[in-house]
Amino acid sequence: MNDHWQSLPNTLLTIPRLLIKEIDSSQSLIVNIKLEASSYNSSFSLIEALLQQLFNQPLTETDITQHPSAPTSFKPNDKPASSAYKSWQSLTQNAINQIQSGEFDKLVTSRQSTLQTSTKVSVPKLVQKLVQHYPSCSILRYHTSEKTIIAASPERLLSLQHPDIQSNAIGGTISRKKQSNNKPLNTNTSNNYTNSLPFFLKQSTEQTGDELAESKKLLKEHQFISQSIYQNLDPLCHTLKMPITPFLMKLHNLYHLETPVYGKLMDKYDLFDCIDSLHPTPAVAGIPTQQAKQWLLDNEKYHRGWYTGAFGWIDANMNGDLSVMLRCALIEQQEHKQQINLFSGAGLVAESDPDAEWQETELKMQTIMEML
Repeated sequence: MNDHWQSLPNTLLTIPRLLIKEIDSSQSLIVNIKLEASSYNSSFSLIEALLQQLFNQPLTETDITQHPSAPTSFKPNDKPASSAYKSWQSLTQNAINQIQSGEFDKLVTSRQSTLQTSTKVSVPKLVQKLVQHYPSCSILRYHTSEKTIIAASPERLLSLQHPDIQSNAIGGTISRKKQSNNKPLNTNTSNNYTNSLPFFLKQSTEQTGDELAESKKLLKEHQFISQSIYQNLDPLCHTLKMPITPFLMKLHNLYHLETPVYGKLMDKYDLFDCIDSLHPTPAVAGIPTQQAKQWLLDNEKYHRGWYTGAFGWIDANMNGDLSVMLRCALIEQQEHKQQINLFSGAGLVAESDPDAEWQETELKMQTIMEML
């Protein structure tokens, strides 16, 4: 088992010298340096130098002149007779059998796929494209001497501005190409099931038999997540609320069902209590959570590493904003080539089909693949 995460710590907390935050229409710049009373001038000179370094940094490296050669398993709608596909089919069918036997309500299986290229990947350009095409996602770029981690996560684990707390349940995925009509989509609609929505949010009387079955499966998977998040946060909060029906999250290449959960945290609890209560969520492990986590550790044939972990910022007042590490890639610099390791998963319930879930993982990997 090749552990690509071996050289990275399990947990990493850093104090950035420069931090730029943008929340809605508010921007702030935070500079962290040690101030000496006798050397204010030199400290401000250091700040000036850091800002010059930041804003004079080139936004692009050498452009990619060719795409990495992609294995057959990355062709959309393909069902390759590869060892990776057969391994996935075996894993997911085993998981579905466990769910159907009553052992679990849900399991979230995942997989890794690797690309190699002799052409250097332009990481700044890759990040630029992710920001452009996924503006509602949390974008991460973390760089070491040999590895770069990229993520474009749609899922907020939690946001805390004490006492206000929010967590977002994300679950239920479908390709935007599967929309059953070409009418414009109102992404602000949460409770109105209209003809402008994709089939899985339309009235059941307007759906075909296959669409109705798929809709029930997607909503069932999503409700497991939203209910679990609500139940885990409830003991920590004075008040807690969430909408009855999910919102529709529209991303560049797919749709998700999304339910925000809002509350007022009790004074005796802090951000780390919330993390401990929420992570791993049923969106990345399953239900019951701890048993699902152990099953995945025993049965998945690779090490997830930072994938499905959390990233974000925490301030000195123990407020913060953390996202789940999804839609991520680990780029490794090797002697004469770069290796791109992609990770994705799919939530399984009793009605799931291994072939359809493989296509879902393909779709999620396209978040990074298309930007290359």
